[in-house]
Amino acid sequence: MNLCKGLTFTNKVEVKRALTILALKENKHFVINRSTKVKLYAKCVDESCKCLCIDGFKYCKPVISIDGTHLYGKYQGKLLVAMATDANNKVFPLAFAVVDCESGLSWGWFLQYLRDTIGDVIPDEVKFDNIMEPIKQVEIKAIRKKKKVMGKNGRENDYLPYTYLMSESIDMWTQSHDNGRRFEAMTINILECFNGVLKGAQGLPIAAMVEFTWSKLVAYFHDRHKEITYDL
Repeated sequence: MNLCKGLTFTNKVEVKRALTILALKENKHFVINRSTKVKLYAKCVDESCKCLCIDGFKYCKPVISIDGTHLYGKYQGKLLVAMATDANNKVFPLAFAVVDCESGLSWGWFLQYLRDTIGDVIPDEVKFDNIMEPIKQVEIKAIRKKKKVMGKNGRENDYLPYTYLMSESIDMWTQSHDNGRRFEAMTINILECFNGVLKGAQGLPIAAMVEFTWSKLVAYFHDRHKEITYDL
């Protein structure tokens, strides 16, 4: 159903559902301003109708935190989350994705789409809090078990983790050589905090969980907009 002038609905639930579908199709974010017995007043949070997560990231600290949380519903899997922080150290949600499991392939897919969406906004020095999981896909266990690397009969694959890491700039994957470019991001508490907000959604069906997450995201941006407007 396409929204148009003069269209009527039997109840407010149908109106909200139509707005949700429109928002997902056109990357718009609507909030309910006022509700009466016969009318529901909604408006786009951003007057330019740009995606807030994409457009707003350019004003955040150049550090992205990523994490995954378990889903406990009938269709189990993982909810991948990417977060940033603004100048006031407030949470800035960037992206969510539902995958079957945490692996190098799923994280690679998630991060590739995140990079394609945000584009050149992401600096070269992007750091990830949970870099160990993707590295496991190149047999990080070989590093932990020295005998596999040092043994006389070691296989060529046992050297893959070392080769993989040393092929990258050392300041990209070590805290001791990052030249202090942490931007006060010393923990992943910001992710744990937001995961707590989404805790009630982990047992929902996939479609309901996506709608729940989207609603939380819209409400969060709306509340932050009100706070900033009030401070001004």
